[in-house]
Amino acid sequence: MKKTIPTCIALILVLAIPVTTAYSYNLEIDKKSYKVDFEGNAEVIAMAIDKETISLLIGIKNAEDSSVKVMFPNELINAEDNKFAVLVDGYEVDYNISSNELTTTISFFVPYGSQEIEIIGTHVVPEFTALFVILAAISLVVLISKLSFKDYLLRW
Repeated sequence: MKKTIPTCIALILVLAIPVTTAYSYNLEIDKKSYKVDFEGNAEVIAMAIDKETISLLIGIKNAEDSSVKVMFPNELINAEDNKFAVLVDGYEVDYNISSNELTTTISFFVPYGSQEIEIIGTHVVPEFTALFVILAAISLVVLISKLSFKDYLLRW
């Protein structure tokens, strides 16, 4: 009997401590995969890039009051002078940031019951790939050539 009381107290204390979970999520954009790491007391249910709002969207559930850390490649989303905006359920929150040439890590607080995280930058995955730029340049040259040729024919 004496051993069961301390064991029960220890079990209650262990169960009361929130467990931080870590997720690695692979975002596939334009046939290229980008790894995003998430660490916090919440389950990640989805991630996506919104090119219109220049943001990384993270859907979560079962969130507890906790600090969250999101690490992503700079190629995926970036911001001038590392000035991102971080929203949790639509409300802007303070954050800490560290970055190097390849990755950025943002840490911030997520309250209990939160469902959406939005990290807004100034640049997301290339909106225009090099192939698009080359094709646009070739199309422009062909168009100018055809118009010039028509002008030449009309003069005759």
